Amino acid sequence: MIMSWLINSMNNDIGENFLLFGTAKDIWDATKETYSSSENISELFQVESALHDFRQGEQSVTQYYNTLTRYWQQLDLFETHSWKCSDDAATYRQIVEQKRLFKFFLGLNRELDDVRGRIMGIKPLPSLREAFSEVRREESRKKVMMGSKEQPAPTLDGSALAARSFNSSGEDRQKRDRPWCDYCKKPGHYKEACWKLHGKPADWKPKPRSDRDGRAHVAANSESTSVPEPSPFNKKQMEMLQKLLSQVGSGSTTGIALTASRGGMKPWRTQDLISGKMIGSPELCSGLYLLSCGQFSNQVSQASCVQSQSMLESFNSVSNSKFAKHTRTVYPQIPYKPSTVFSLVHSDVWGPSRIKNISGTRWFVTFVDDHTRVTWVFLMKEKSEVGHIFQTFNLMVQNQFNSKIQVLKSDNAKEYFTSSLSTYLQNHDIIHISSCVDTPQQNGVAERKNRHLLEVARCLMFSSNVPNYFWGEAILTATYLINRMPSRVLTFQSPRQLFLKQFPHTRAASSDLPLKVFGCTAFVHVYPQNRSKFAPRANKCIFLGYSPTQKGYKCYSPTNKRFYTTMDVSFFEHVFFYPQISCSGGEHE
Repeated sequence: MIMSWLINSMNNDIGENFLLFGTAKDIWDATKETYSSSENISELFQVESALHDFRQGEQSVTQYYNTLTRYWQQLDLFETHSWKCSDDAATYRQIVEQKRLFKFFLGLNRELDDVRGRIMGIKPLPSLREAFSEVRREESRKKVMMGSKEQPAPTLDGSALAARSFNSSGEDRQKRDRPWCDYCKKPGHYKEACWKLHGKPADWKPKPRSDRDGRAHVAANSESTSVPEPSPFNKKQMEMLQKLLSQVGSGSTTGIALTASRGGMKPWRTQDLISGKMIGSPELCSGLYLLSCGQFSNQVSQASCVQSQSMLESFNSVSNSKFAKHTRTVYPQIPYKPSTVFSLVHSDVWGPSRIKNISGTRWFVTFVDDHTRVTWVFLMKEKSEVGHIFQTFNLMVQNQFNSKIQVLKSDNAKEYFTSSLSTYLQNHDIIHISSCVDTPQQNGVAERKNRHLLEVARCLMFSSNVPNYFWGEAILTATYLINRMPSRVLTFQSPRQLFLKQFPHTRAASSDLPLKVFGCTAFVHVYPQNRSKFAPRANKCIFLGYSPTQKGYKCYSPTNKRFYTTMDVSFFEHVFFYPQISCSGGEHE
């Protein structure tokens, strides 16, 4: 029964974890160990901080006491003490009770100072509950007394005021009869009509400001006696004219104010909004108000010079800031957008490698189809081979896939701008898009593909302890594997799978061979014409990848210093050809 009670008191997702426990003690111990917050110092600090700054404020004494009690109950959960005797526990409770009584007194409002001082004068001090009861009764009494101000007390006040003078009696009676608000503690209204508590009335409107000098009324009255001259423009026309004049000159910061007076010979005046200087008064001519050119042009020219100087100073400040703090532009990541095969091909060159490959190459160039992300890698001995390799690659695309490369995208390297390659691209209507100088972000697809190839190649070489002069074979093997691995960008399809959907009957794609561990030991069969009757029938080799032109595995014999491409090979995938060495140790040369 206790076990069911404990599990039913938990949430469903938590209680399911305790269904198979044997006893109620096991459930309790596991729950305490998992969800107990008795050692959560951050939560203890949060409760102590809230308790330290807590005051009564606008709350009643009851609400203030209940909130304090809840905080103290949370603190009690963190209290874990081991007492040697019961007297220690009682003494500790008295100390805590006294501290909490002082905290209760510290948070009370000032209008309860008298009852607080009266309680603190009692010896011994009462308990916390007794003090709360006394303060609550004092609060209720004050509310009753403050509420009695709404109706003036007649007899006692009248007899007390009988001995005073007539004037003082009238003033005191006026102060006593003024309403008093128990909420904002201000005279002039009651709590039921307090704006701070209930807000302003819906029909409230601000009172018009009265003139500070009484003579203003006289002047206004004297002016009002004269017959006002009717204005030739209505309010909307005046706003449009004001806006038009404010845009004269520079059209931004310099403006001209147009005002009209109700009387006099010259009802219109123009004034500069910045300096406040009067420009002049226009004269009526054939129904139009004309302003002299001298007055207007001087003001406009002065405003233009001031604004030009301000603009120049602002530009100099911005220039100095750019000289000191200029940074590069942030390039956002462009998401993958499906297109058509070979409509866009990304290319990049990597190298040179400090160590030559076993075949003597130091560079490699990549071509990546934007739609399928299939990658072709070609090893190079010199960077100048890029133009010839691209021409060969383009012929392969045309002959094998009956397609045409429309756009070639590369970085700004000079090997892509040779005269032979530029002429070839122009003759075959291939658009060449290159990135800006020192901006590899604009060729991000090819750059990231090179990074991916190098990461996979390093993993292959480190795991199999292959010497560094086999880096070219590791790059080609990494390309073979990446083309066959699912990609998140392609909705978890492999690049080769998506490529074969576009060309299902092509024979140009190399066939799929069972994958083997790169760098493992392989025994290649020696054919009868290449051996005697008592010679070994196999050569011990290292497996280095897959042939792009033959259906066979590519193996290398360090003894014979030659490559073999064959299917007659036995693999020992759990035995690497080279012994295990540390990653930071020496390298095979």
